[in-house]
Amino acid sequence: MWNQAKIVKCHKIKYTKIEGSLDNEDNRKKIWANLKKYLPLYSLFFVDNPLNDQDSDVQDPMKKIIKEVLSRDVITPLLDKLKEAVKVASTSMAEKTIEKFNELDTVSSETLCSEFSKEPSWNSIFKLSLEDDRGIPLNKRGSGMRRLVLLSFF
Repeated sequence: MWNQAKIVKCHKIKYTKIEGSLDNEDNRKKIWANLKKYLPLYSLFFVDNPLNDQDSDVQDPMKKIIKEVLSRDVITPLLDKLKEAVKVASTSMAEKTIEKFNELDTVSSETLCSEFSKEPSWNSIFKLSLEDDRGIPLNKRGSGMRRLVLLSFF
């Protein structure tokens, strides 16, 4: 335990009582301006890169592997079949919706048609994140662990 007598004896604190009112905004501003002179100055900044599993250093090698796998001769026909199945099902649903619209609104001169215009971007549907065996993501681990994982990519 600290001995209060020794602390007071060593630091010789001098107390001064100052009369004043805190009711007025100007008084509060003046008091705060004078108090700020005695407060330490500090700044917060990042010392290091946060290094998480969504950084390009981690994702770029994964994207390269995904692109390579998706371009294999065995995979390409499967992706084409999947794309066609999605296109048929979605177009069918859109056509039924258009038919119902035409039943409900016979006066409108608007004509709707379904169009499956955008090609799927297979590379962007796969997202990889790294977790430990307890399900804790790499982003929540310490910087040492994140650095080791990043180093493991090279």
